[in-house]
Amino acid sequence: MTGGTEQDRARFAAAARQAGIGVGAGPVVALIGYGEGPVTADVAVALDAPWPLEKSAAPAKIALYGRSQEAFEALAAVLAGKATAPGKLPVAVGAQGPGAGCK
Repeated sequence: MTGGTEQDRARFAAAARQAGIGVGAGPVVALIGYGEGPVTADVAVALDAPWPLEKSAAPAKIALYGRSQEAFEALAAVLAGKATAPGKLPVAVGAQGPGAGCK
């Protein structure tokens, strides 16, 4: 796990453990706040706004729209395959127009 604030990383780690996801090995999850640069990771997670995802080369990209413990629990459930991510982009992010969703 990379990026985000110390609190973001702690919340994600707790949610990941609760969902049965190991932390510290395996695919890299990058937490990206608004205005942060491009990241290299297996999963890029935009926390505040979706636009940083445009610059990421990660094969999986998720717009979370929140930093609460509940938001990180929902993220971990999706990453663990225990929940779907039915949301749609409210704005254009690169070539993905508003209304684009999971692929």
